[in-house]
Amino acid sequence: MLRVGEKKILHFLSDTADILASMSAMNRKDALVQLTKHLKDFKYSKEYVKDVFIPLLPKEAKNTIFN
Repeated sequence: MLRVGEKKILHFLSDTADILASMSAMNRKDALVQLTKHLKDFKYSKEYVKDVFIPLLPKEAKNTIFN
Protein backbone atom coordinates (compact mmCIF):
# COMPACT_ATOMS: atom_id res chain seq x y z
CA MET A 1 0.00 0.00 0.00
CA LEU A 2 2.90 2.34 0.76
CA ARG A 3 4.40 1.88 -2.70
CA VAL A 4 1.04 2.41 -4.38
CA GLY A 5 0.62 5.66 -2.44
CA GLU A 6 4.14 6.76 -3.33
CA LYS A 7 3.51 6.03 -7.01
CA LYS A 8 0.33 8.10 -6.95
CA ILE A 9 2.21 11.00 -5.40
CA LEU A 10 5.06 10.74 -7.89
CA HIS A 11 2.68 10.59 -10.86
CA PHE A 12 0.80 13.62 -9.53
CA LEU A 13 4.05 15.57 -9.13
CA SER A 14 5.30 14.54 -12.56
CA ASP A 15 2.04 15.49 -14.28
CA THR A 16 1.89 18.80 -12.41
CA ALA A 17 5.50 19.60 -13.32
CA ASP A 18 4.82 18.89 -17.01
CA ILE A 19 1.82 21.21 -17.05
CA LEU A 20 3.65 23.96 -15.14
CA ALA A 21 6.62 23.69 -17.49
CA SER A 22 4.37 24.29 -20.48
CA MET A 23 2.59 27.14 -18.68
CA SER A 24 5.90 28.82 -17.81
CA ALA A 25 6.39 29.77 -21.47
CA MET A 26 3.05 31.62 -21.52
CA ASN A 27 1.99 35.05 -20.42
CA ARG A 28 -0.22 35.33 -17.36
CA LYS A 29 -3.52 35.52 -19.25
CA ASP A 30 -2.84 32.39 -21.30
CA ALA A 31 -1.57 30.56 -18.22
CA LEU A 32 -4.82 31.32 -16.39
CA VAL A 33 -6.76 29.86 -19.31
CA GLN A 34 -4.64 26.70 -19.06
CA LEU A 35 -5.17 26.61 -15.31
CA THR A 36 -8.93 26.50 -15.80
CA LYS A 37 -8.52 23.69 -18.35
CA HIS A 38 -6.46 21.66 -15.87
CA LEU A 39 -8.43 22.23 -12.67
CA LYS A 40 -8.77 18.47 -12.16
CA ASP A 41 -4.99 18.04 -12.44
CA PHE A 42 -4.41 20.81 -9.89
CA LYS A 43 -6.97 19.51 -7.44
CA TYR A 44 -4.55 19.64 -4.51
CA SER A 45 -2.26 22.45 -5.67
CA LYS A 46 -4.65 24.92 -7.32
CA GLU A 47 -4.17 27.58 -4.64
CA TYR A 48 -0.38 27.33 -4.83
CA VAL A 49 -0.41 27.62 -8.62
CA LYS A 50 -2.84 30.53 -8.54
CA ASP A 51 -1.19 32.43 -5.68
CA VAL A 52 2.51 31.69 -6.27
CA PHE A 53 3.22 30.41 -9.79
CA ILE A 54 0.88 32.60 -11.86
CA PRO A 55 2.05 35.93 -10.34
CA LEU A 56 5.62 35.08 -11.33
CA LEU A 57 4.67 34.95 -15.02
CA PRO A 58 4.99 38.09 -17.18
CA LYS A 59 1.77 40.01 -17.71
CA GLU A 60 2.38 40.16 -21.44
CA ALA A 61 4.19 37.84 -23.79
CA LYS A 62 7.81 38.78 -24.28
CA ASN A 63 8.96 39.60 -27.79
CA THR A 64 11.51 36.97 -28.68
CA ILE A 65 12.70 35.41 -31.89
CA PHE A 66 10.60 32.34 -30.99
CA ASN A 67 7.24 34.20 -30.96
